[in-house]
Amino acid sequence: MLLKMCSLLLMFVFIVSCETKEYAKEESATRLENTADDPENIPEFSGLETATSVTDYSVTLNWTHSDELARYYIWDVTGGKEERIATLSAPKSSFTLDTLTSGTSYSFKVTAQAEDGRGVDNLNILSITTLTRPNPPYTVILTSPSTDTDVDRTPSFLIYPSRAGDTVELYSDACSTKVGEAVATSSITTVSVSNANQLAEGSYNFYVKLVNKNGVSSSCSSIYGATASYTYQFCPVGYIEVPVNTGIGNKKFCVMAYEAKAWQDFDNDGDVDFSEVDSDGCNESSCTTKNWGLTSKSPRSTATGSPWRMISQRNAKAECQSLGENYDLISNAEWMAVAREIEENANNWSSGELGVGCVARGNVGTDDKCSYQNFGIDGGTGRSELHSHELSNGEIIYDLVGNASEWIDLGKEEDLTLAPQDCDQTWMSVEGMSEFCNNYFLSNEFTSSNPGLLTFETYENVYTVMTDVNDKLYFATDGGVATSTTQARSFQNYTPLNGLATNDITGGVFVDSDETMYVGTNKGLHISTNGGESFNLFTTNEGLPSNIVRDIFVKVQEDGGGNEVQAIYVATNAGLAKSLDGGDTFTVFTTADGLADDTTYSVYLDDDDNIYVGTLAGLSISTNGISFTSSTTANGLGSNRVEDVFIDQKGTLYAATTAGLSLSTDGGANFTNKTTADGLGSNRINAIYIDENDLSDFTDDIIYVATDVGLSISQNDGVSFNTRLTRDGLIDNTVYDVAVDSEGYIYAATEAGVSVSLDDGDSFSYSKDSLNNLGGKTSIGLGQIFGGVGEGAYRGGSYQSGSYAGIYMMSFEAYPGQAFEDIGFRCVYRP
Repeated sequence: MLLKMCSLLLMFVFIVSCETKEYAKEESATRLENTADDPENIPEFSGLETATSVTDYSVTLNWTHSDELARYYIWDVTGGKEERIATLSAPKSSFTLDTLTSGTSYSFKVTAQAEDGRGVDNLNILSITTLTRPNPPYTVILTSPSTDTDVDRTPSFLIYPSRAGDTVELYSDACSTKVGEAVATSSITTVSVSNANQLAEGSYNFYVKLVNKNGVSSSCSSIYGATASYTYQFCPVGYIEVPVNTGIGNKKFCVMAYEAKAWQDFDNDGDVDFSEVDSDGCNESSCTTKNWGLTSKSPRSTATGSPWRMISQRNAKAECQSLGENYDLISNAEWMAVAREIEENANNWSSGELGVGCVARGNVGTDDKCSYQNFGIDGGTGRSELHSHELSNGEIIYDLVGNASEWIDLGKEEDLTLAPQDCDQTWMSVEGMSEFCNNYFLSNEFTSSNPGLLTFETYENVYTVMTDVNDKLYFATDGGVATSTTQARSFQNYTPLNGLATNDITGGVFVDSDETMYVGTNKGLHISTNGGESFNLFTTNEGLPSNIVRDIFVKVQEDGGGNEVQAIYVATNAGLAKSLDGGDTFTVFTTADGLADDTTYSVYLDDDDNIYVGTLAGLSISTNGISFTSSTTANGLGSNRVEDVFIDQKGTLYAATTAGLSLSTDGGANFTNKTTADGLGSNRINAIYIDENDLSDFTDDIIYVATDVGLSISQNDGVSFNTRLTRDGLIDNTVYDVAVDSEGYIYAATEAGVSVSLDDGDSFSYSKDSLNNLGGKTSIGLGQIFGGVGEGAYRGGSYQSGSYAGIYMMSFEAYPGQAFEDIGFRCVYRP
């Protein structure tokens, strides 16, 4: 009966219970003899009773513990030998051996010893045979990605049961093609496909095996029907594959078949349901709220609903990237690759013959053989076939022309792709070229357009503003550098086409007495000696401690030879740098020289050449140009993080901190701190400006303070402040910087553009865009180009009268009357 029971255990036992510990055989042990004086009083011990949990390398031996016994001895008596393999102290009643050989027979017995040393022998011997191989797992579950059809080429699976020390092998078929393995540490093991190249596009059933410590493999999990299905596809659901074009040189990629729609997965099933897609594409029929749905919605490619619009270019890119690794906003290069695919396909031409007739233009506001009018943005199913185009691989893309204009990835380098200079650098279109990229495209209408400044949703942030002695304005924005000689009514823009390494001018603009322009970015220091027509870049290669430039101050000083030069001071992320030779070399000041911290935010020099450096850990001051001492909250600073520094003509020192505006009249030894209790809009102070034109009598300083909640103005030396907000005409309440020209005009640089006051701050108006007559809110930035080369590019999907082709992606023509900020987008996936 025992043998039959063990046979059943061989077939069906999968999980080992009880304590498991490896024991070495006690080779020198000999059989215990009964040494008791009274054989009649030997404690009772029934000996080994059962052998359970027999596996391919383990067994659990069980007996009944007696309180009269102190220890138990486990014996291997296979083939008549007697080897003691373990000694256990009471009250143990089981022992697991896990070092057995697979498919091998063993015999065991257990003896005991009483507290007084009497040995208790027992003749019960049990024999078992280990399994010839481990049992395979009977559970295989796909855990990543979350859906069983995806672009992930290294899916992961949960395997159960496994045993610590076993190797779990993963197969993409019925255990012929191994694609991954993992050593188990518990009863549950996760295994992934180890190499993406192991999966070609298609559907798979994944199975597993176990390999035990002895190197013996189980049968395939297929005997239990344990498998997990998964389909790898090159493109995500809703995306289409764009083939390689050798002429253009693009790699194969995937693009949304439809314009991105705003989707929220209310039922958490990963599927796009009709009710989960915003029908207006704007969250409202009026389409006025900007940058909506960023935290709740996700972009999806589906015919349902209208295109997701009223979202800035940067946010469109961020939304695409939020989908996961390899997702991004479509680049200009990728857009042009799709355009080339379309115009090379005769099926997209009205005549059915390549180059003859017109290509479908979709919803552009006219009804003819190649376009239609919907009286607004179109969406949903059952639409005109003129809104779709076929690629060479038979894939269909919708609304690439017409309907909503769409952002493309072409702009500042950190977030967007830097534009090329000409077609020799890349095949993209370039405005104004006599030859269009070596005549590669069938139509020269792929060239870009430049309608001037965009609405503020494109490049929102204006970081700094300064005026020179001639009242020329200089603006640092996240769309580049802009200057104005018309009191912010029109602008001259400077871009990477002028030599800037990026358009994100986070380190401000400074102009010295020689009208040399200095521009700080996180790519280094840029210097222009010709009014911004071209810039030279200075980086760590020239001795800057970091390429992240946060502030610049330039002042005439003497060099080592007694010559007067423009001394350049640069606050960086790794110390303060000083150059006396135009940026060719730098001297660096750090905490070793007394700076409170190497992270510096601002730098200022007074008339006596004292240096003031705002840092992460306090305000550092040098009176000798060599070493620094620092003031902190212990000296009365609102906080140790100092964003800006200013010295007025009376010698009052102002420090912009993250916890108030701090003032010192004794050179920084002691500070008083102004806060919202004194009328400041916020305790987060971004910048300070004292109107030098109002200081001739050294009384009643007018102090302008840029805060996170408005522009605060004091007309009584900082005793109290009044704060100007959007209700007073500011374009936005987040004010980064402020300046005042010789006529008393106040310029507030905000998160949404520049605001100007002509009446001492009583009211503000924001700048009108005289370049393209759009009116309304505008950012101070580049003449952003929609299309080929330039910043803030997007396509309009238009056509031009008299032209024979119809895919003119780069001129601003979509549905007539569409506002510039009413722009959609389309994501790509790059495998």
